[in-house]
Parts: sequence; C-alpha cells; structure tokens
Amino acid sequence: MAPGAYTLSVAAAGFAAVTRENIAIRAGQAQRIDIALAIEAEKQEVQVSDDSARVDVNPANNASSVTISEKDLDAFSDDPDELESELTALAGPAAGPNGGQFYVDGFTVEDQLPPKNSIREIRVNQNPFSSEYDRLGYGRIEIFTKPGTNQFHGKFTADGNDFVFDTRDPFAQGEPGYHSILVTGDVSGPLTKKASFFFDFQNRNVENNAVVNAVVLDPNFNQVTLAQAISAPSSRTVLGPRIDYQLTPNNTLSVSYQYWRERQSNQGIGQFSLESQGYHVGSTQNIVRVNDTQVIGTRIVNETRFQTMQQSYVQTPLSSQPETYVLGSFIGGGSSLGVLDYHHHHYELDNDTSISLGKHFVKFGGRLRTVAEPYVSTGDFNGTYTFSSLNAYQVTERGLAQGLTPAQIAAQGGGPIQFTETAGQPFVRIFSEDTGVYVADDWRVRPNVTLSTGLRFETQNYINDHADWAPRIGIAWGLGGGANHVPKTVLRAGYGIFYDRFGQALQLQAQTLNGMNQTEYILRNPLSYPNFPTVSQLLASGAATTEYGVASSLRTPYTLQSAASLERQVTKVVSVSLTYLNSRGVHQFLTNNVNAPLPGTYNPSIPTSGTRPFPALGNIYDYESVGIFEQNQMIANFNARAAKNVTLFGFYSLNYANSDTAGPSSFPDNPYNIEQDYGRAAFGIRDKVVVGGSIALKHGFLLSPLINFQSGTPFNVTVGQDLNGSTIFNQRPAFATGSTPAADVVVTRYGNFNIAPAVGQPLIPINYGIGPNNFVMNLRISKTFTFGTRTGEHAAGDMSYGTQGVGQPGGAGGGRPGAAAGGGPGSGGLDSRGLSNTSGSGGSSGTANRRYSLTLSASGRNIFNDVNLAPPVGNLTSPLFGRSNALAGGPYSFAGTNRRIDFQAVFSF
Repeated sequence: MAPGAYTLSVAAAGFAAVTRENIAIRAGQAQRIDIALAIEAEKQEVQVSDDSARVDVNPANNASSVTISEKDLDAFSDDPDELESELTALAGPAAGPNGGQFYVDGFTVEDQLPPKNSIREIRVNQNPFSSEYDRLGYGRIEIFTKPGTNQFHGKFTADGNDFVFDTRDPFAQGEPGYHSILVTGDVSGPLTKKASFFFDFQNRNVENNAVVNAVVLDPNFNQVTLAQAISAPSSRTVLGPRIDYQLTPNNTLSVSYQYWRERQSNQGIGQFSLESQGYHVGSTQNIVRVNDTQVIGTRIVNETRFQTMQQSYVQTPLSSQPETYVLGSFIGGGSSLGVLDYHHHHYELDNDTSISLGKHFVKFGGRLRTVAEPYVSTGDFNGTYTFSSLNAYQVTERGLAQGLTPAQIAAQGGGPIQFTETAGQPFVRIFSEDTGVYVADDWRVRPNVTLSTGLRFETQNYINDHADWAPRIGIAWGLGGGANHVPKTVLRAGYGIFYDRFGQALQLQAQTLNGMNQTEYILRNPLSYPNFPTVSQLLASGAATTEYGVASSLRTPYTLQSAASLERQVTKVVSVSLTYLNSRGVHQFLTNNVNAPLPGTYNPSIPTSGTRPFPALGNIYDYESVGIFEQNQMIANFNARAAKNVTLFGFYSLNYANSDTAGPSSFPDNPYNIEQDYGRAAFGIRDKVVVGGSIALKHGFLLSPLINFQSGTPFNVTVGQDLNGSTIFNQRPAFATGSTPAADVVVTRYGNFNIAPAVGQPLIPINYGIGPNNFVMNLRISKTFTFGTRTGEHAAGDMSYGTQGVGQPGGAGGGRPGAAAGGGPGSGGLDSRGLSNTSGSGGSSGTANRRYSLTLSASGRNIFNDVNLAPPVGNLTSPLFGRSNALAGGPYSFAGTNRRIDFQAVFSF
C-alpha cells in the first residue's frame, strides 16, 4: 500500500461495525492493528408522537375518531357521573336505540367509570368496523388507565362546589342548601428494577337535590302545583391499586384492583315522583383485572386479559304503602320498586393475538363472559292504584271524605282504573353466558390502499338463537400522496353486522315474573281503594293474572351498518372528515301482550269484555324480536392540533331515524299491528354539535371549553287510557275531524286530537311532539405554578419495549396491540425495566422538569345559564301536557342547579 493516511472499516455478521480514521501507513514497515468487535445490539424503534391531526389509511386512524389525553381531559368534568354523560355526548348518535358502549382497559364496563385522575387516554369511535368488537364502532368509548412510572410521582386534587355560587333549578322552590366535595389522588413509582405501581383513590360527598314538579291536591282537594327540592345526599369511595411487572424482556404482567362503595339517600324522587317514592341504596363493588402481554419474536404480540367483578346492591324503599299513580300528574305512596337485594358476579376472559406478516396484519382472538346473579325482589308487592287523570283522583278523594261508597264514587267519574299487585317467591337466580371469537386482517394492498376484512362469531345461552355470524369489511384509499405516500385525502367505506345480547335485566324479569316464581295480578276498575286487597280477594273480583315470557321465535337483534367517508388533511395541523352512515336494525326487541283482546272485541267501559286468543289465561307479556329501525346520519368531524397551544375537536351530526319499537321494555300501541308504530324514533334527534379542546393563553393560563348542543327530542302523545285491553296506557289519539264528538276533542298547540278513536281509525304518528333544543357551554380556566429543584426529567424516554412492525404492546398500559405495521395505539410506554417512561401524574406538559406544581382552576358548567328543558309531558289528560316539568338530563343539567361553578386545586410532584 502506498504510504499515507487511511480509514479502516471492519464489518462482520452479528457484530457491530468498527471504523478507525487517520491510520498512518509508512513505507517499508509491517503494521499490525488489533480490532475488537463487540456483539451487535439489535436496535428497534417505535416512533411515538402526539396525536396529530393527520389522515392515513390505517383503519385505526379514521379521522372521525377522537383521542383525548393530557390537557384535553381538563375540558371534562371530574365528577364520574357527569364525565360519563359528557363522553356519551362526544361519541355522538350511536346507531340504534342502545347507545354507545364503554370499555376500560379492554374490558366491557357495566357500571361506574374509573376516577378521572387515573385515566391516561380516551378514544372515541376508533376503527368502527373491526371484528374485534361486538358493538358498533360509532359510539364506542375506550378508556385506558395509567400504568406505574419509573420515578415517583403523585397528584392530589380537591374539587368543591357550593350552592351560593350557582343558579337555582327553575323548577325548585325553597331548595335546601347543597354542596359537593370531591377529593382524589394518585401516587406512582418503581417497586423494583422490573416493577412499578400506581395507586389512586377518590372520595366524593354530594348533597344533591331531587326536584319534584307535579300537580297534586291540597288539603281542601283543590288541584295545585307542587314544586319542591328534596335533599338527596350520596357518598362514594373508590380505591385502585395497580402493579406492572416485567416478567421477562418480552413479557409484561399488570394486575389492578378497584374497590367501589356508594351510599345514596332519597333516590327515585323527582318530576312526578313525590318524596314518599324515595328509597335508599347501598352498593359495593370489587373488580380485579389481570393483563398479560407477550412479545413473541419480532412479529407476534399476544395479550390475555381476565376480569372478575363482584357487586352487592341493596335498595330499601322509604314506604311500604300502596303506590298511587295518577297519570300525568303525580306518583305518590310507597315505591313499587320494593326491596332489591342482589349480588352480581361477573367474569370475563379475553385473548388477542396480533401477527405482522409483510403486507398483512392479522389479529384473532375471543372473549368469554359469564354472569351469575342471585336476586331478591319485592317489586310491586305493595300494589299500585292507577288513576286515569287528576280529575278522577280528585273526585275519589272528595267522595271518600264525604263517606261515599266506591260504587257511588265510580258513578261520579272517580275511582282508579286499575290495581296491580305482585305476589310469589322473591328469590330467583340467573346464569348468563356469551362467547365471541373473531379473526381480522388488514392488508396493505398498496402503500395508499388498505383492505380490512374480518369475521366474528357470537353465541349466548338462555335463548334459542345460538349461532350469530358477523362479517365485517372496510377499505381505505389514500389520494394525493405523491412519492412519499403520505395522502392528503382518504376515502373510506365499510360494512358490517353487529349483534346485541339478550341481557341480564331481561332474563331476570322473564324468570322472576314467569307465573311460577312470581305472578302479577291486574284488576280493572277496582272498588277497594285505598285498601290493600289480598290475592284471594283480587281473584274473587275477577283479576287477570300477568306473566312474562320469552317468545320461542326470539332471535338476537342485529344491525346492518354501512358507511362511507371522505377525510381531508387541510393543513399540517387540521383534518376534517365527512361520513355518511346507514344503519338498519332487524329483530329488535320489544314486549307484547300476546293474549290481549282481539281487535274490536274490547269495550273500555266493560273491563271484562274482549275475546282473548287463550281465554283461560290472563295477560302474557312476551319478549319478542320483531321490531325494526332505519337510520341515516351525516357526520362532519374536525380535529385541529396546533403544537401545544391549541387543541380543538368536535363534530356535527344530522340524524334521521325511524323505528317501530323503543326498546325491549316498550309495548306496541296495538298488540296485533306493530307496524302501526313505525315512525320517528325517540333516538332520532335531528341535530347534534359537540366541540371541545384546550387553548393555551398568555402567562401560563389554560382555557378548556366544551360545547354541547342538540335539537329537540321527540316525545309521544298519548290519551292516558287503555283503549284496547292490553293493560298498557300508551295508546295514541287520532286527529280530530268535523265529525268527532266535542267531548272527545282536545285542543292543543300541537293540534286537535280525538282521544276516543274508532277501531281501525288512523292514529297520529308516533313521537309526534318535539321537545325544546338544548345548549350548554362548559368552560374551565386553569393556571399552573411550578417550583422546586429541576429534576432533569422529560416526558419522553426509552421506548425500547416495542417491536417494529407489530405495534406497541398494550398490556402494561391497558392498551391494545397496534392495528397495522409501524405501530399503533398501545400502552403508556415502558422502558427496558417495564416501567412507564411518561411523567404520569407529574403535572402538565412543559412543567415536568420541575419537582412540584400547583394548578388552580375554576370550572363553569352551563356558563350562559341556559335553561335546558326535558321533553314535555305527552299525556293529554295531564294538567302539564305540552310542558316540561324538569331540566334535561345528560350533559345539559346538574342536580339541583342550572349553572354550576366548581373550584379546584391540584398539587403534583
């Protein structure tokens, strides 16, 4: 070699390459250079970034989905009940009458959500056609809790509210003072080099008000309006330890436990239900969740989850007197709900395996759920007297005061129209089981085209339908990507079948009131008021028996859903989407009296009239699956994330929905013509708008708005009578004509109605009335002060626990394996010891390098003090017909107040 300076490079398979520069080679000299090669450390990277508003063809990254984490969570309430209603509104109008579905760390949730301070991330409407899920993707809400951290962190929150800062519920008079105190906290840190912990707690004490707005009789038997607020205190305690342990470099085990205890007083009071209707509730819940995640090689992730939930619930009524139900006016006496005492045992086992196979990402797995529930119920053991109107009740009370006999009172137009009483064995037990298995494949046909296919099989016990197949398919096509294959526009389309289950509540009702365990007795026009007749007296008076059953032809209801969407990357930080959804529900549940009198054979003035299909039997309330619905929605979403300064997300939906059933507990107007009820569905709320996010202001202030709007809710107009002998008071009137007798005409601002339509006469459409619009704007403003020695820690850390091409495992953070090559939604990020690399509860973004932080905030709910009303009363015999007698529920009102101000202090380290 010629003399000079050389660069020497050495490479060998399995060893790290070595390069030495400026090696001098001299003329006529032999040189020996020793090179020590180190074993090469295989380096694999998972790129982690914030949830930017970018579109792509990954099926899990549909632009109509919303991801909420960190500061975006500040826009939502810290109260778990209000948080649930706000998230439900954010999920939008889920297809069909059953609403959305909550998941916590991959498990289905039947009751309470975890405390907000333990939530790491919330995802809404992600990957809507995945066969991994049994429920519809639109309306699905997935909550992921925080794992342990590799350094000690803690957060302690005090949140308080008092009535002196609020505006009063307009329906309440003389309301007692109320307040709420919410204290939460969490601590996390390492246990060993391979283990970390997270512990959170919550204690809530609320002095709420139950607001009654009814029409009753005063001591002189005059009709008067009763508007009052009754104290309804409640308390809740939640404890939740969690441990994450790195069994091996590729195997992480997470175990969490949640203890939940709640006490509530004066429940069941409000609107028409008077104070005597109240009951006390005591409940306790214990939940254990185990999650094991294994990375097998470089292509496979397996996740096994197990959940056991044990809940005890005791409900005790304040009064055991017979219930007095005056249609459209008030409900008094003792609560017909009676004593409830049950123990709910829920078990759930899930297993999911993800495999990366080149252009294919395959996922398969299954879930087994079982529920065992011993149940004690004395519902309606105290009996219920039903009056058709307040006028009839007024005549009755005056007649009793005058010493008139029941027959004389009835001759004057008084007396109850029905008495019901349940008797029998209060104890029953159910065992429910359902299973689902699935397989899914995301095939990257081209860099800008992904085809997603899947198949799901489901089955359950208790009903005869044991085989439900649910195919799913979706395609995403990216346009305008150029050479880098990053599309500016994505077209998506999908189709799938989604099944519902015949749930435990329906099974309990069918097994409890089956005519053997318990039987309901119904006596028309009873002459016993206000006394409590025995079963033998009822039978001697001609009472009909009533029992529940499950139709032998009952099938699992399902929804056929198709969707098409256009997603557009407007700027680097703004994306928008427009989605069309068509949903068709088949075999939807309802309850029907299959032994009601045949059409035209019943005379309302003769309670014993009518020809029944089974003359020797009474009422037979069967659960049937003969309903349908049709729904069309247009949803416009936007998502804007401008660095760390502004985050905004939201949607507008236009919704048209028709149905002939309002759910499994609803009865048709005509038992022999269910199609007569086909029309606008109660869930067919035409317009909805939700906007939320966070805005960083000068001087370190953070503004977190949340806006909810919806147009009026449809409500049904009824005559308050049983015109066909079905024993259900849901019949609708007809439109009045020139030939309608004047005594049968009711004139309202909604139209003129005939309250005694002839058999076969067309009735008014179902849900003919539309309630008022609702609007609420919530706003939180906060300021964080940081102090203490700088720690030098940053939010980002070593992300060595990934496997390129498989996706970030979800075990330790309660997440899910990624949905496509290159990573996907996963855990909070674990370092090489199995500990979280995030700052966890250690304060807001940008302050993690300080040891301590103190955040002070004020939260205004319904800051413009809009009065959001519930749907009006639809009973034509009610003195309140066409008027609302309560504030709207959900995210539009708060117990006992119209506008509410909360103050909060958060200390973090």
